Amino acid sequence: MDITIRKATSDDLHSILDVFISAISAIKESAYSNNQKKAWQTSVQNHDKWLNRIRNQYFMICELDKQIIGFASIDHKNYLDVLFVDPKFHRKGIASSLYKHIENQARKSDLDYIETHSSLVALDFFQRKGFTLIKEQEVQIQDQRLTNYILRKDL
Repeated sequence: MDITIRKATSDDLHSILDVFISAISAIKESAYSNNQKKAWQTSVQNHDKWLNRIRNQYFMICELDKQIIGFASIDHKNYLDVLFVDPKFHRKGIASSLYKHIENQARKSDLDYIETHSSLVALDFFQRKGFTLIKEQEVQIQDQRLTNYILRKDL
């Protein structure tokens, strides 16, 4: 298995969006309903927003044999914006490896903390990485309300 982590480029957009769709599709309905997942997935339609993330954030991808299997990004302030892994590669350390790159970049940038808005399914992952729950909230995406969690980790 030849796994590499590298900075994303705009050429990676479609593969990144494929991983995003797959990851959300795989979420159990006990966490988010099919309608909630479909609403969440509509963000792939906004290519400009995704390209802006790739170009303006520290945006890393994980590849296995040149196929993108995960990605993560942090902005230049302290917000961990995205962290998704292809469901075929869950529980293989991919998210942890990506997160390690993000945290290392935050430390190099002299950030005091990292904040993220986590889904229910990622909450345990972030808490195991040392994040503290700040608050539960509901966000509106199209006609759906989704619960997520504001988390923070001091560096």
